[in-house]
Amino acid sequence: MSWIDPYLEKLEALINKERVEHAQRRQEAAWNYETVDRLPLLVSLCDKVSKERKGATDWPTYLYSEIFYEKEKMLLDELSFIYEGALIADDKMYTIRANYGIGIIPSLFGCSVTVEEGENMPWVGHLESWDEVKRVITRGVPNLNSGLMAKVLETEAFFQKALSPYPKLRETVHIHVCDTQGPFNIAAEMLGSRIYTDLYDEPQMLHELLEVVTETYIAATKAQKDTLGEDYASGYHWHYRLHGGARIAEDFALSISPKAYEEFVKPYNERAFAPFEGGYLLYCGPGEQVLDLILRTEGVNGILVWSEKAEDLLTIYKEAKPLGVAVLWMGPLPHPLKLETGVILEQAVSSVEEGVALMESING
Repeated sequence: MSWIDPYLEKLEALINKERVEHAQRRQEAAWNYETVDRLPLLVSLCDKVSKERKGATDWPTYLYSEIFYEKEKMLLDELSFIYEGALIADDKMYTIRANYGIGIIPSLFGCSVTVEEGENMPWVGHLESWDEVKRVITRGVPNLNSGLMAKVLETEAFFQKALSPYPKLRETVHIHVCDTQGPFNIAAEMLGSRIYTDLYDEPQMLHELLEVVTETYIAATKAQKDTLGEDYASGYHWHYRLHGGARIAEDFALSISPKAYEEFVKPYNERAFAPFEGGYLLYCGPGEQVLDLILRTEGVNGILVWSEKAEDLLTIYKEAKPLGVAVLWMGPLPHPLKLETGVILEQAVSSVEEGVALMESING
């Protein structure tokens, strides 16, 4: 018996399968713009973007520098969100991942990944010269059993084995694909800020790098889905039931012109989504200048947006609804909120008690 088993037994006893299944149906209906009894609401003690934990439960917590090196602690850390969800009885899907940060795919190409003591996520070392970039392009898709991807696949297998003795955990907890980012984000992590000048100085080389990165994104996603037994065209991610099977994170591309986005980002995102029948695209911060291009990207079935401005939700929804693109919203809510479907909400609270009261208020 492992030292983590008492925690798994505790969570096993707490899970209500019927409520989780009902929450999944509510999410699926909202994502597809079908009628729902109310908008799905995910409630968390931790802000996904800032990583700030606003409250606590009696579940164990660890520093990120601990979980990076110990699979058992990583599993318990991931399950903490499920524990709070079971206590609060919100609409989140029960999902966990091998949480090795944004450098997983860059590490396959030889980029260093540094973990500092404390709560900071790993940071990625850049390729130093175009000679290194040329070697990456020439070698093509790297060996997936190398770099941090080897740890990801090993950890996913460990998670499966650890949960297997517990029927409710086995059926309701979904291990999802790690943080694979997206083609442009991966290239930017590998190149650093120079990517913004390379758009103009080395466009052909950048296209060639994005070709290799996109194929690697696809291969890494497929490898994990094969390990996890998850269908390519569907799945779970970050407490969502997906419409499509993939997720792309977009950060660096929000700082470039619409013309550059259309040339260097949109086509590679479409290729990355294609084998998985789409999925959702995440972006944090202002993205108004490329929002139309994002919404019209083939394969974008949903967009996850974090904003501090409540009015952004209504603006984005107005553009997304005619295209059937669901809005996954993390941020303050406009009042009154007169949206009937097509939206999944997430709110951070400061305590389990506050979360329970919030759910009771919307359930009537």
